[in-house]
Amino acid sequence: EQEQAERYRQETEDLEKAKGQLDAYILEHALQDKLHTKVTETGLLITIMDNALFDSGSAQVRPEARELANEISKLLVPQPRQITVSGHTDNVPIHTAEFPSNWDLSSKRALNFMKILLQNPQLDPQKFSATGYGEYHPIAPNDTAEGRAKNRRVEVAILRNNPKPLQ
Repeated sequence: EQEQAERYRQETEDLEKAKGQLDAYILEHALQDKLHTKVTETGLLITIMDNALFDSGSAQVRPEARELANEISKLLVPQPRQITVSGHTDNVPIHTAEFPSNWDLSSKRALNFMKILLQNPQLDPQKFSATGYGEYHPIAPNDTAEGRAKNRRVEVAILRNNPKPLQ
């Protein structure tokens, strides 16, 4: 039990360090309104607002967002952990030839962003997975423009290897 608590504490320290590096990059490039980081019981969560990555209704990662993806990929290299990339939308229905639903859009966005991360040859693709959640995991109410903007995001999660010890 003591050992498990120590591993959890050590891992929290590692994740906090990665968060610190990313936070420094965010400050340096004035990205505070586009990027958020948080260490949780499940790992380090990097939330990227969709307007930092994509044009509205598109899953193509914008050229200027590739530098950001590249920075994030460098931070992922030393992480001996599973990494998930998930796409999220607001609840405004989309119905285009390319994206019949928000499921399609969120899935394709997560996949496209993950593929750019994996252009870093030092990353192990076996550790990665991409998921689309559509509009079903909102972090804000969808009844205001601000709320909808918060819900349109891509989340990169560096998952812990060591679960929080039971108290």
